[in-house]
Amino acid sequence: MIKDIFHPGKAIFVEIAKQLRKGKLPEYLPKGILLYGPSGTGKNAMIEALVNESGCLIFSIGATELVTNIQGSGSSSTKEIFVRARRANPNRGVIILINELQSITPVTTDQSTPLAHTRSGQEYDNALTQLCIEYDQCSNNDNILIAVTCNEFFRINERIRSRFECIKFPCPDENGIYEILKNKSEYFGILLSYEEIERYVEKLNGLSGRDITHFVQNAKREISLGKTKEEALALAMQHQIRAARDARENSNRRFNQLRDEAIRGAVFGASGTITKALVVSVLAGIGFLGLVLSDNKDNGNKGTSPSHK
Repeated sequence: MIKDIFHPGKAIFVEIAKQLRKGKLPEYLPKGILLYGPSGTGKNAMIEALVNESGCLIFSIGATELVTNIQGSGSSSTKEIFVRARRANPNRGVIILINELQSITPVTTDQSTPLAHTRSGQEYDNALTQLCIEYDQCSNNDNILIAVTCNEFFRINERIRSRFECIKFPCPDENGIYEILKNKSEYFGILLSYEEIERYVEKLNGLSGRDITHFVQNAKREISLGKTKEEALALAMQHQIRAARDARENSNRRFNQLRDEAIRGAVFGASGTITKALVVSVLAGIGFLGLVLSDNKDNGNKGTSPSHK
């Protein structure tokens, strides 16, 4: 259910589901939404809930599936999925879901990077161009909602951002962590007091809803193996810290890769500049710095616990 998913702006999804059930999207609702944010923050879960509550059809595809090395595949594959959607039952709403759109976008917002000069790079651009064309040709009478997800919003081309309603899916704040931790612990049968939840809210700050769910799952597994609740929670927290450290190391490697690609694009591209490459690198770094910081929480600033009553 949409109401069960953590998101501060879920009202728009409730309204979309309501109108899709009626068989027509009114003009005051977007015909395209771009859901962006860190992995595990509920983007696909929201689309799944939207499908279940509206009773509409869904055509789902990964962005990389739109492209092969065959010339013209990018535009033809994108066009085909819209043709299939329009042939569907006109009395039911249709959602076209394209996952991980950043995987077929260049590192920079222009086309001066080496990626754009390869055959596959050209097909990526063709797929994006065809997506814009199909978006423009969709009318509210088609009753088609185009949903796109991405983890790296800064990589999304301006052509897409200017057309779609961009909706951020952030990591939960302290109140959100409290609710997720409370609900998941009850679901897995772990009885946590208010004080215990409060203590772990701060330690889990900066993690996604999926990470918090994994934390509770790990605690439940340790309990099933004979550990006490306190021991299980401590072991699950240690596991989460290790996972956070690994995620940060992977993020640093990804940042270095994006920086190198951006600089190469600036040096070798016809219109690229070093300044633009550095700006893109900084944006990449900002996107990764706030991913996971839970293992530093015990070494410094203690925040004020929120009121959850």
